[in-house]
Amino acid sequence: MFKIINNENAASLAIAEITMLAIGIIIAAVLAAYALGM
Repeated sequence: MFKIINNENAASLAIAEITMLAIGIIIAAVLAAYALGM
């Protein structure tokens, strides 16, 4: 495997983790908004 490919894989994993974290925060915010609305 080339180092460039490994670096891209590491970057993709980091982006995926950040994306999942962001989605989790958004979902939590939406659920909190619904709870306050109810």
